[in-house]
Amino acid sequence: MGFACVRFDFRFSKTDTNGSESEGTLAQMLPSEWISDAKAIVEYCRERFTGLKLGAVGLSMGGLVGCHVAAEGLVDAFVSWSAPADFASGFAEDRAKDTVGKSLGGNLDSFMQDIMKYNPIRITPNIAVPVLAVAGEKDEMVPPSQARLLFDSTGGAKSLYMIGGADHVFSNHQAEVIEISLAWLKQTILAHGLPSTETQ
Repeated sequence: MGFACVRFDFRFSKTDTNGSESEGTLAQMLPSEWISDAKAIVEYCRERFTGLKLGAVGLSMGGLVGCHVAAEGLVDAFVSWSAPADFASGFAEDRAKDTVGKSLGGNLDSFMQDIMKYNPIRITPNIAVPVLAVAGEKDEMVPPSQARLLFDSTGGAKSLYMIGGADHVFSNHQAEVIEISLAWLKQTILAHGLPSTETQ
């Protein structure tokens, strides 16, 4: 579709199954370090692709990171896939804490302190660039209501897309989420402004 794309692994993102080339495991990650990594990638892209508009796409915690780069105006458009918008509500319930705890082990306390400091809901009202929030109806990791919260709390042009039957990583709906995201990015990058829209 004519996009130049950069995909990268955050520091501390390796697990036994995800094939990450990261230095460090997911059990060591802190959101603040991932935000720092994303800013370094944005800087690289701005230098490499001079004068071009830049969009960010982030899944789950990558979407949380994307909220921060978007809130600082470092990108021109942002696509959030299954991202938590507020760790203090909904996502911080016991079931979600148990799931996160299994991944982070002894790092859980440091992670929770860090993520509350960088809780997206604190900065989402500052997001003025266009946002597409995508969620799966059957997401058991991050409640789909978090996408609605992101949609409601941002101030610029925005779209909300719920995929019926989809899980947290869109296991059986990858083609749909990619098609929707690419079409939205193409329209957004070319357009000067978009209305707020909602689709299910």
